[in-house]
Amino acid sequence: MIEPKAMIENFNKTHSEFLTKHLKQSTGNRLKRLQTENGHGHAEKAFMRTVWWPVFHHFDGLEPEYELRDFKDGVRFLDFAYISGSMKLAIEIDGYGPHWRDLSRWSPGN
Repeated sequence: MIEPKAMIENFNKTHSEFLTKHLKQSTGNRLKRLQTENGHGHAEKAFMRTVWWPVFHHFDGLEPEYELRDFKDGVRFLDFAYISGSMKLAIEIDGYGPHWRDLSRWSPGN
């Protein structure tokens, strides 16, 4: 399916504003993750463009690289958290690189 030019332009503008807003608000490890391909990279942007945007047409309530403390007092980051009122939804995007870096895309794993 080819997206209409206006929809693509609107997504690109809104995504850029979304990312700029979160970069300005972030500090520490969250900021570092948002600035790199390992944090907010191709897979995350593709999710936003092909899944989130066609349904909602906005990013209100969507938080990238959302920081959580685990039960052992460690820090973890969700790719996205959607927060609306009392509802909180964790969203993880599994790109090729972080989870299958030692495998070939054309051959089964060992």
